[in-house]
Amino acid sequence: MEPSTPDPEARRLTLLFDLWLLLHVVSGLLDAALSDEGLSADDFGLYSLLRGFGPATPGRIGRWTGMRPTTVSAALRRLADRGHLERFAHPTDGRSYLVGLSAAGRAAHASAAASFGAIVATVADELGDEEQDHRQRLQALDASLRRVARLGPRPYSLDLDPGSAPRLTYAGPPLSAEQEDEVRRYIEFMRGR
Repeated sequence: MEPSTPDPEARRLTLLFDLWLLLHVVSGLLDAALSDEGLSADDFGLYSLLRGFGPATPGRIGRWTGMRPTTVSAALRRLADRGHLERFAHPTDGRSYLVGLSAAGRAAHASAAASFGAIVATVADELGDEEQDHRQRLQALDASLRRVARLGPRPYSLDLDPGSAPRLTYAGPPLSAEQEDEVRRYIEFMRGR
């Protein structure tokens, strides 16, 4: 039976506890939305990260996500076991390597994108005009937590000027003509939904 009045101890819970609850709500929503695709919320997030900002070293993935090295290794092993991961020699560091999505990994991500897009649209409808404000506040919170955790910056940022339109930045290697066409098609897909 649920209590009719909040426990006074609840007032002592912290922002980090709030974020822990939010993490599980988001994971549950995404896991349910992606269940028919064979990917979990964590999987889809990693596929999205590699698709948008990879190839990357496992260390960089850890700095972007805050995941422990063993967690990154286990996640990458799951992708590799599915045939969704490619490993490349690092161009400047012979001791390191880069990982990226294979053609099969990109296809799995693209297949799951429609299911992901449906839940994104539902959440956007619920948030209405406040979505951008929430994203900017979360980005500022993310920056603070990254400083505490001594992590590098996130792989992308939104313009923090509340009056401006959102802007996605990309600092990776140049895209091929085929990749640029794919990005343009995806942008048009997102604009058309």
